[in-house]
Amino acid sequence: MLIKEIQLNNKDNLNFNIVLNKFYLEKKDVKTFLCVPQQISVKFLANSVQITAAEKDFLLLNKFFIYLNSFLKEVNKVFVKKLVLKGLGLKVNELTNTDLQLKLGFSHLVNIPIPQGLIVKFTKSIITIQGCDLSAVGNFASLIKKKKLPDAYKGKGLWYKNEKLTLKTVKKT
Repeated sequence: MLIKEIQLNNKDNLNFNIVLNKFYLEKKDVKTFLCVPQQISVKFLANSVQITAAEKDFLLLNKFFIYLNSFLKEVNKVFVKKLVLKGLGLKVNELTNTDLQLKLGFSHLVNIPIPQGLIVKFTKSIITIQGCDLSAVGNFASLIKKKKLPDAYKGKGLWYKNEKLTLKTVKKT
């Protein structure tokens, strides 16, 4: 039987649970999980997590140990993406906990459901997306940007905060 341990420092009031082979981690606003392979058992001790497996599953144990270690380190990071609304008539109409409603110059309002675990804020012309999962933040930001891509000539549309695009010149006749 092989045993590995990961030391925990619970400064940020993290809650850990295991339900049906899923390692759940709860933070103030975020609830994420990690699937545990059936060959591996996970136990919580006072200040550590103990991972055990049979000797034949040595490679699986090492791989899961590395993955769990990086998973616990990434939880405390907050990733941020900012989108800028450029152009007349582009604005955030309404923001609730579950939906983002945008006015993008179409004949209708655009509703976008906000995924769980993400925090969306806005000021006059900047939409800020925060979360502890980098891929979720990036995917949601790109989903919003696809609703109104920047115009090639005037630059109207949704831009990332530090995005640099060269605009086309207008042909003069």
